[in-house]
Amino acid sequence: MPPRFCPQCGTKASVQAKFCIECGAGLDGTSAVARQSRPRTAGFTVFGGLLLVGLGIWAAILTPDPPPPALGGSKRPAPPPMAGGAAPPAGQKVELPDEIVKLVGDLAAKAAAKPDDLALWTHLGEVYSRTAQFDETYYAKALDAFDHVLARDTKRADAIRGKANVYYDRNEPKRAIPLYERYLALRGDDASVQTDLATMHFYDGDTEKAIGMYQAVLTKDPHFVQAHYNLAAAYHRQGNVAGALEELRTARSLATEDRVKEQIDQMIARLSGQPAPAVEPATAPATAPPAATAPATDASRTPFQREVETQLRAHQILGPRIVELRWKSAGAVEARMREFPMAQMPPMARQAFDKRVIGYLENARRDHPVEGPVSLTIVDAASGDVMATVAP
Repeated sequence: MPPRFCPQCGTKASVQAKFCIECGAGLDGTSAVARQSRPRTAGFTVFGGLLLVGLGIWAAILTPDPPPPALGGSKRPAPPPMAGGAAPPAGQKVELPDEIVKLVGDLAAKAAAKPDDLALWTHLGEVYSRTAQFDETYYAKALDAFDHVLARDTKRADAIRGKANVYYDRNEPKRAIPLYERYLALRGDDASVQTDLATMHFYDGDTEKAIGMYQAVLTKDPHFVQAHYNLAAAYHRQGNVAGALEELRTARSLATEDRVKEQIDQMIARLSGQPAPAVEPATAPATAPPAATAPATDASRTPFQREVETQLRAHQILGPRIVELRWKSAGAVEARMREFPMAQMPPMARQAFDKRVIGYLENARRDHPVEGPVSLTIVDAASGDVMATVAP
């Protein structure tokens, strides 16, 4: 029997698939929301897609697994690829739907009734951590939950890691580092956490130490894609473009997902000063897209522009769909996108998307002052239609 295609986003799906791995839409006549009682089904493997189309968001938040890596492997986000260690943009509070607030509150009430159920309290901490991606006030609650566990069992490894992950997400490397080290003292063979620890040193400015740790991980596991990718970021910060390209090509040869391969291909092209690889659309557009121009090399971009481009291409949902980035002025960039469902974003998802992009622009402007307004215009590459303009 031939493969099917998702009616929502067009992604190819296997015959046995019950949901789309790209957007989370149901392929069996039901929605992801209807399957919320099945833990670890779509979960955070498709978390970004679920958020994007507004399906099953509470099921994703209540899934105990951490969010997916930017490029596979480690279960924490990668450092900004080729970004020179810029910190993730500070989040803003996004109004949560009543359903999410109630579900999280119900879980907290269950935990309060069972103070010695450490597994439940650890799960509550993870839920708070996921909820904090929308409302940062939940980070404090996550830390309290993990501290509740660790006050009763100082060697509870999953709680130690959960607490470290909160500080990772908040970009507080000095607090995350000793916790990851404490976790590794208990489970020293965890390559994912070793990579996370290296990344915290990367964010803390100790590039040499991060490189040594990434290399140590790869000595034990040469096929760990995330470590190769993160090592490329560290090499690039040092100005070692050749080393960065070598690691990216190695990561590309080991990657198994098309989305991951495409993102690495785009980064290799940008560092090499070559045109970005062409991406075939799922269906032929009704009208031919505007003629694309080859992307400029790093040398032709200002530091502000390079940082913005890096952050946009690293975005889990936005990055893989970027066909081309065109600078209309010193601070205004136009992103030509393929199959980007901007119109399908529910209000909460649009708020989260906008605040993340605004964070990119504001952080880059803070680090690299630029004259004039800054903005991102999102254009459909096939039709040339402007879908949105985001600006501080």
